[in-house]
Amino acid sequence: MEELFFQPKVEDYYPKVEISGFNVDLDELKKFMENETLTPEIITAAYARISRSSDELRTLRDKAKEDVSASRASNTRIIYEYGHSSVAEHAYFNFDISRISRLALESLESFRIASFTEKSQRYVVFSPPDICIPIEIENQEIRKKYVHVISTLFNFYEKANNMLVEKFGNKQKGRCIAQEDSRYILPLATRSQVGFSVNGRSLERIISRLQSSPLSEVRTLGKFLFDEVYDYAPSIIKYVEPHGYFEKSFKYCKDIAELYGKKTVEKNDEDVKLVYFTPNGEDRLLGILLMEHGRLSAEKSFAVVRKMKEEQKEELIRECFYFQEYYQDPPKQFELLELGFEVNISATAFAQLKRHRLTTLIKQPYSTSLGLTIPKTITQIGLENEIKGINEELIKVYEELKTNYGNDVASYILTNAHKRKVFIKFNLRNFFSFSRLRIDKHAQWDIREISEKMLDQVREVYPICSRYITGKDNHRTLLP
Repeated sequence: MEELFFQPKVEDYYPKVEISGFNVDLDELKKFMENETLTPEIITAAYARISRSSDELRTLRDKAKEDVSASRASNTRIIYEYGHSSVAEHAYFNFDISRISRLALESLESFRIASFTEKSQRYVVFSPPDICIPIEIENQEIRKKYVHVISTLFNFYEKANNMLVEKFGNKQKGRCIAQEDSRYILPLATRSQVGFSVNGRSLERIISRLQSSPLSEVRTLGKFLFDEVYDYAPSIIKYVEPHGYFEKSFKYCKDIAELYGKKTVEKNDEDVKLVYFTPNGEDRLLGILLMEHGRLSAEKSFAVVRKMKEEQKEELIRECFYFQEYYQDPPKQFELLELGFEVNISATAFAQLKRHRLTTLIKQPYSTSLGLTIPKTITQIGLENEIKGINEELIKVYEELKTNYGNDVASYILTNAHKRKVFIKFNLRNFFSFSRLRIDKHAQWDIREISEKMLDQVREVYPICSRYITGKDNHRTLLP
């Protein structure tokens, strides 16, 4: 074979990068939408052809724009017939969602591969009638009781907020404390709004899952998402019918859980409990760390670590953090260590916990039997007994709703102070990320207290690694 030789130009040493598109507001897009070529299917069809074409990327996109119907047919064939679903991930969508209850938002925000930015009850004062009255509540007498309790909660919220502002001042910090703590009184029926961004592959699955929900509001949300997007990308968003997998499955499991659950009284004794962790985790971490930076097998690397002194192990782990900035994660080896916690958590703190979507988060329904999380400031202004009195009235209506319409519908009337039991699994790498935000001095007090309890228990099982777990405000305090 003849040797190839050429004098390279500077650009020949580097990859070529060109931006091919970015999110654009729909009102701006409509100014140019005289034809169909602005559909995101152009990008997906062009990129789908990369693996089997010698054409340049720009040429592939130009060809896709020439015949949109052919591009759509190509997408359908490649995504649904050949099963190359990742092609649909190149299409991206942005949604404005408003008038959605906090309860329904939990269903939407349970999905990992999507982005959400929600109107914060910590910084914004909410006013009636920003509430959802579930369409399921057909009985007029029960509806009246539901609305009465909701109105009582909002009146108490307004009262508490005003009293807290008076106590802590009308400056930004004082108002933040007032809104942060008075929101515990707000019901899960409170409406909010959220910016939602997602790729086409995830969106299709999300719509199907939402339409399988027991709540009418959530099912309708799924339908509306589909209605909004279908005309723009019919070849990508296709199979969205409710599948019922989770609703039809696990009958035997549910029967057993219900049988033994009847013999158990829920207690609110331990808010945070480490249920399991990876045995010899720090040794495993160091073994794979040595494997990456040497030529030993994993088994031999483990053997080396077992012979090391504690001081050597600590120095190796310490080295992982020498040059780390607060926004950087530890090496991937930290993902080998797992932590499983059972937590009794308020709806307020859960709203923050659920944002850490790289965890495995399993949740029970909300419950009245786990008690309330009442902010200390509410006690300080003398309103604790009043909120407990309102809760007694609330529980009566909750039980009536639960009897007639099931726990899902009844949960609308519960407040941000009510608790649920969750199980959350971290790997140690994302526990670092979680702690960086939630142990920080700026973190909301409820989730910070939970996070600090978690860290106390992590120190017992990973004593070396846990020395370097801090909030971002204390980053590098343990390093020279």
